[in-house]
Amino acid sequence: MKIKIRKIKKDDIDAICSLKEKLQDYHRKLDKYYQKGSKIRQKFKNYLKREWRKRNFKVFVAEIEGKIIGYIIGKIVKGKSLTSLSKFGVISDIFVEESFRDQKLGEKLVQKLISWFKTRKISHLELSVHTKNELGINFWKKLGFKEFIKRFRLKL
Repeated sequence: MKIKIRKIKKDDIDAICSLKEKLQDYHRKLDKYYQKGSKIRQKFKNYLKREWRKRNFKVFVAEIEGKIIGYIIGKIVKGKSLTSLSKFGVISDIFVEESFRDQKLGEKLVQKLISWFKTRKISHLELSVHTKNELGINFWKKLGFKEFIKRFRLKL
């Protein structure tokens, strides 16, 4: 079975939304702060439909025999006023079906997105990982990402 990494097509949006539901439910298991995947599906679908063709937004999918088994989303944003960067890249989502995770698909998706960022002259990437998401933390560290900021919250 050959796995293909490619840019999103409009017809892929529903499949990506199904994977997003799984990702969201995984995060909800870590922290009830997150809504159930089914509750965010339509909002996420509208977001993808609005953004997927924009110049500073990119989605790649991993596909096997016509079935989407993973995706990654990246975007270019303006630099923050406190930094020296005029723009930087953000990886907002990545998900690979659990049964395909031993094939380095996550790494391939990240490499594809990094290549796109490089063509856009991006020199820095950022992403967020929940503190309890050890799987995600280990994945990003393995790829060379370093922790540089901590966010805090207080429930009132």
